Amino acid sequence: DIKDLKEDLNTYSDLIVENTRAISDLRVELGAALAENENLKIRNVALEGEIKTLKTKISDFEQGSLEKTVEITGIPVNANESVVDVIKTVGRAVKFDISDAMIDTCYRRRPPAGSNQPGVISVSFTRQLDKERFVSLARRKRDLSTRDIGVIVGDANRIYVNHSLTYARRQLLKLAKDFKKKHSYLYVWTRNGRVMLRKNEISDPVEIKDAGDLLLLSEKNGERSTH
Repeated sequence: DIKDLKEDLNTYSDLIVENTRAISDLRVELGAALAENENLKIRNVALEGEIKTLKTKISDFEQGSLEKTVEITGIPVNANESVVDVIKTVGRAVKFDISDAMIDTCYRRRPPAGSNQPGVISVSFTRQLDKERFVSLARRKRDLSTRDIGVIVGDANRIYVNHSLTYARRQLLKLAKDFKKKHSYLYVWTRNGRVMLRKNEISDPVEIKDAGDLLLLSEKNGERSTH
């Protein structure tokens, strides 16, 4: 019996040694897996950063293709109108003489289906300098309306002259406007196709490149994302 007991103890001892080795091996494998998981997290963060950078470059490239283009809204459609003449009339209203040579292309877009608003007039200048000057003077005349271009029938419609934006940049501008209202910012505007925010008169302007920038500003304002 004692002999059998010794044999059983030896067997159990061997099993304990094997289990100890197995546990040790599992710990090593677990440590390696955790290290690999951490490496994957780091690589994932790096890849997300690269993707964000590429998206920003693509967005900037697409917006850059519109760097000489402006959009004019609020001008009623006139039968047999000449879009070039309409643009020149707006130019004279803001004291900026626009010649044929300044205009590369121009046209009036069709309004969205079901909309009672006139189509937007798009004009691309041959020089960005002329485009910037036109936008600047139009914005200085804050009360620019259809009365200034000789339309005397009906109510005076406000005329807006803005930088042309891609769809993605327009969506970002909308988010920035919502953010401005929610967080009591005073200013939101576009500068050469870039979306800008400013808290007040003494704060520095901040460029908003994507929705993530707005999230960071929210966190700086003491809010935390619930997602």
